Amino acid sequence: MSSKRKNILLLLVILIMAYACYIFAFKPTIAVKSSYHQLNLEQQGFKDIPAQLVLLKKKDLYFDSILNKMNLQHTSIENNLLHVLHEEAKKNDLKVMDFNSPHVYINDQQELNTFIFTLEGSFQDILKSIYHLEQQGNFGKVAHVNFEKKKNFRTRKTFLNATVFIQRYQ
Repeated sequence: MSSKRKNILLLLVILIMAYACYIFAFKPTIAVKSSYHQLNLEQQGFKDIPAQLVLLKKKDLYFDSILNKMNLQHTSIENNLLHVLHEEAKKNDLKVMDFNSPHVYINDQQELNTFIFTLEGSFQDILKSIYHLEQQGNFGKVAHVNFEKKKNFRTRKTFLNATVFIQRYQ
């Protein structure tokens, strides 16, 4: 056997040994190392769970207090609006003359609900009620208010009607 063949054979044996070392030693070590890093990340995530749980409980209490403050225990927005309207009518000496079902307009991905109702009473009381609905209630924005002065010819009394449109995107 010549030295050239010995060198080629030696080089071939070295390459085979390098490949065997990679398969049996380096590849499993790299896999274990990546698994170790992934488990470390998960462990750090688990360390944050108690803090996140406390934060979520605080948020839950805060949102419950807001809902209790707004006095919203019914399930549908329409029922909640009617309930708050009734409470405001009692408080401000108003009459809810008309409460129609919401008008629904669907545009692309958004749905626009318009609640239309009519109040009867004094100008200031109607404004107080509308302000309360828009600011304290979470029903949407007041899109339109139409004040109309009417006269009852039988009793010869005049009264003020306000038709209110409240719009809400869903």
